[in-house]
Amino acid sequence: MATRRITSSAFTLIELLITIAVIAVLAGLAASAVPSIVERVARLQCQARMAKLGHAVLLYAEDHGMALPGAGKPPTGNPFTSVSYTYTWDILPYLGLTEEQARQQRPLFCCPSRTGATNGDFQSPHYVFSGANNIAPTLRGLSGVRLPAIKRPARTVLMAEAGASVPFSNHPFTGTAAVPDAKCWIFFVDGHSGFLPIHSFGGANTLAKDPPASYGYQWSPD
Repeated sequence: MATRRITSSAFTLIELLITIAVIAVLAGLAASAVPSIVERVARLQCQARMAKLGHAVLLYAEDHGMALPGAGKPPTGNPFTSVSYTYTWDILPYLGLTEEQARQQRPLFCCPSRTGATNGDFQSPHYVFSGANNIAPTLRGLSGVRLPAIKRPARTVLMAEAGASVPFSNHPFTGTAAVPDAKCWIFFVDGHSGFLPIHSFGGANTLAKDPPASYGYQWSPD
């Protein structure tokens, strides 16, 4: 009887140790998965925010002779004073926001994956309108372009994360410029979104020309 009790106790102790080890492994796996899950959720939030702004841009065009923001505006030479960023003033009515309300709606203009960012409000959004031709005539974009003139709406960028012009990726956030094929959210003229690698042409400026066709997007209306 004594031997049986010792054996039983020994097996019970071994089972307990195995159970603790399994729990520890599972806890470790769960902990390692949490950042990935958090980032996936943030990425979906990012997509939804940009899509909301993109649809507002399309509504603006419908009310302005099908012309996108920037019609009649001369090139500024500065991205932050160009229609790529100032488009937000044009679309506030289509978001149902006044200027004062927009200042309180920072999350709408801010990518949730963009950690440590000081911008990300309606005057300096993380989501830009594809209007680089309002920065310089040599750059590609849709500033002032009429929607019917866009030949490939399913491939033509209407909105993108600001990192697409550098490019860097918000997912996960790198903050490093000119990362080859960094992925960014893109909102297309036809209303769909894609999470695509951005062709960097070996440098920081992605807007000087369209990427190879295999990248699945273009900046030009042609």
